[in-house]
Amino acid sequence: MKYSKYIALGALGTWLVTSGCHTCHDCSGKYFSDTDTDTDADTDTDTDTDTDTDTDTDTDTDTDTDTDTDTDTDTGNPDECTLEIVEPKNMYHIGHSLTDRMADLLNKLVESHTGEEISYSYKSIPGSPIFWHWDHPNDGRKGNIPGDPMEILESGVFDVLSITEATSIPTMLNDETRSSKDHANLFTDVFLDNATTPNPEVYIYSTWYGRNKEGADTTETIDEYLSQIESRQPLWEELAQSVKDAHPGTPVKIIPGGQVMAELQERVLDGRLVLPGGLTYRETFFKQNRPERGGCDTRDHIHLSMEGIYAIALTHYATIFNSCPIGLPSTIPYRGYDDGCIEADEVAIDPDLALEIQRVVWSVAREYPWAEVD
Repeated sequence: MKYSKYIALGALGTWLVTSGCHTCHDCSGKYFSDTDTDTDADTDTDTDTDTDTDTDTDTDTDTDTDTDTDTDTDTGNPDECTLEIVEPKNMYHIGHSLTDRMADLLNKLVESHTGEEISYSYKSIPGSPIFWHWDHPNDGRKGNIPGDPMEILESGVFDVLSITEATSIPTMLNDETRSSKDHANLFTDVFLDNATTPNPEVYIYSTWYGRNKEGADTTETIDEYLSQIESRQPLWEELAQSVKDAHPGTPVKIIPGGQVMAELQERVLDGRLVLPGGLTYRETFFKQNRPERGGCDTRDHIHLSMEGIYAIALTHYATIFNSCPIGLPSTIPYRGYDDGCIEADEVAIDPDLALEIQRVVWSVAREYPWAEVD
């Protein structure tokens, strides 16, 4: 089934307001046009050798060797697991600036872990809601597959479709003409109608809320950040349920990006997570601002640093592959990395911090029902 089948419905709405990330104001639901693209199992081996030698009138030698090998990915500690090799999956993402760099890193992470080259593509337009992608089908192609975005999606080579909404999801979810549900289902239709892989899966990538854009964090702005992530999660679940209801038999899950960001913040606040160099949560997980946005000595209010995109890439990995992220590399080749202030050819995370992030990701993914990680 080709994209032309759906174009009439996609053109229903005229863009009036929305938002999303990379807005000139905020990612909370205002005008989103922006020129900034912000490229911004457990193996337990117990070997017990018990040798008893009793010497009496007779010599009685009894050698009892008991070897118990148990392979299990569940250690009983929700923060611990054992890394396994996964079967690569071709992934197609639909998103915005909270997908940028992360989708690239995810692919490079999987390639680094499996040693295989993997096809991936993502459609990213700064600040764009899902309906905007539908109404502009040929805009925003990124990844390692050439061609127009919709033609790439129609190619049928993908195992996974991942969709995220702009942070204006409270207003977009049930909008009459720009509904998140309707347009997520349209993209899912195209994906499934053209899929040639045996087990296509759909994921809703839930994100986080912007912090204090005007300056440093305060107790109040941190509380608002956490509160907004919590209060918006049911909206992401409602979106996922809509896709699930419309496509019975197709796995539809949620990648809990916002939940991971919140848990990292909570652990910093209560002292369970001590960050390297005495840095704050925001200094660690949020990128430096571009020079035209306040300068590299200030911090962005919503877009992530290397450490931040590493955490979200791991969240995608744990959920999509239903697999332990603990032990994945903390340094990943990434030629041409550029977030506006940092240019590099690799993403390098402090190894101790990387381990703590991996543990948080695994704990959240295991405990969040919509991730369906076991």
